[in-house]
This record gives sequence, C-alpha cells and structure tokens, in this order.
Amino acid sequence: MERATSSGRRRRLLCAFVLVAAIGGSRAQAQSSGDNEPPVLSAVIGAGAGVASRLVHYPTASGLTRLATSAYPAIDMHLGAGVLLTRTVSVDAWALYRTSVGLHVSPPGLNDDDKSQVPLRADDVRIGAGPGIRVLPAPVALSLQLSAGWMFRGLRAVTVLAVPAYTLQGPLFRPELRAEFESGLLSLTIAPELLALFASGAARNGSGAAQPGIGAGGEVSLDLRVIEALHLVLSYRGSYARFVSAYPAHFIDVDHGDRKSTRLNSSHIT
Repeated sequence: MERATSSGRRRRLLCAFVLVAAIGGSRAQAQSSGDNEPPVLSAVIGAGAGVASRLVHYPTASGLTRLATSAYPAIDMHLGAGVLLTRTVSVDAWALYRTSVGLHVSPPGLNDDDKSQVPLRADDVRIGAGPGIRVLPAPVALSLQLSAGWMFRGLRAVTVLAVPAYTLQGPLFRPELRAEFESGLLSLTIAPELLALFASGAARNGSGAAQPGIGAGGEVSLDLRVIEALHLVLSYRGSYARFVSAYPAHFIDVDHGDRKSTRLNSSHIT
C-alpha cells in the first residue's frame, strides 16, 4: 500500500513538472516572438512661427561695431525620422531650418535723426542624429536623446552694412531630455547645446576672429497633443557664439526668440 501511494505521488509530481515546463516554454516562445518584432519607423514634420532678435559685436581695426535688431517675425520647419529598435532604444535623425521674415535694421553708425532702414536676412540651419533611450515608462515617461550634428548660422544684407555678411558653422552636441505627462498628452523638453564654431566670410577676414570659436545655448519647449497625429508646440531658444579677436573687443553673435508651431507625427511598422 505504501509503495503504491509513493508511486502515485511521483506520477503527480512528474505531471506537475511537465505542465510548468510547458507553460514556461510557451511564455519564452511568446517573449521571443515579441523580441523579434520588426522595428517601428516614425516620421515628424513641423512648421512654426514666432519672434526672434539678434545681437552682433563686430570688432574692426577702427573700433567695435554693434548691431542689435528689435524683435522680428521668424518662421521655421522641422523634419525628423526615427527607428525604434526595442521598447526603450531608438535611433533618430532631424533637420531644422529657421529664417527671418521682413527684417529691417538701421545701419550701425547712423545718428538718431536718420531713419533709413535696410533689409536683412537671418538664417539658421541645424542637422543631427543620435540614439534615444526611454528611461522610465510610467507614470511620467522620461526619454533622453543624444544628438551630434552640424549647424550653419549667418546674416546677410541686400545693401552694404558696417556689419558685412558672414556665416558661422560647426559641430553641434545636443542632449535632449523629454518628460511626458498623462500618457503623452503634455510633454516638456529641455535641450542644452554646445558648439565648436568656425567663421567664414567677413566674420573671419574683417573681424580678426581666431578659429575656432565656442557657442552655447539651448531650447525649452512645451508640447500639447491635440490628437494622436497633431501637436501644438510652444518653445523658447537662445544661442550665444564668441570668437577671440585680434582686436581689443571680441566677435559676438547672440540669437534668441520664441515660437509657436504645429507638428504632424506618423509611424508604421516595416
């Protein structure tokens, strides 16, 4: 009798072990199938408008020329694309173009009685790419985007100014921290920027600017999701560039402004 009871217990234990192994195998297979899901591709296109201003210190052999604009209208366009490799890791690329609209300035050196204005164009182009990491999925979703790229920024006038046309360019490092609230209904993004800059045109030849220069700035934005594919964005940005000059004063370019924009998001699985 004891021998039969012991044999029955062994059979029940063996059945339980086989059942647990089968459940574990099915879970592992389901997890493996999830891990093998194709990457998700996403695309973003945005357009915005706002106000900006510009301040330039341009040193010359005869002294320092200062050009300061009042607030002027500006528009921009943003393009982005990304590949979600896993649930927490992505690779993203982006491009941004900003330009002034109807910007006019008084030429430096004129007296207050002279009201003449000349048209001026301010442009800013930035491109970058890098990995993204989702830090915390809930209740506040945090993500970190590390981007490296290149920037071009410049001024040019239709007529000759005491500050002639120039272009600044150089590598850009931009870490971006994003916090999403209420499942992405509202998002806050903070993105500092570091730049190593090279001047071309008159900024290099006339101002005695030593190469390279340095730059720093950043952007803070608030993103409100209207519907899944449509977002409204409010942002403020600032950027400071400085070159050591052969003259007593240094070459300085300060660019800042705020904007309102709309953004369209789309994604699909390859």
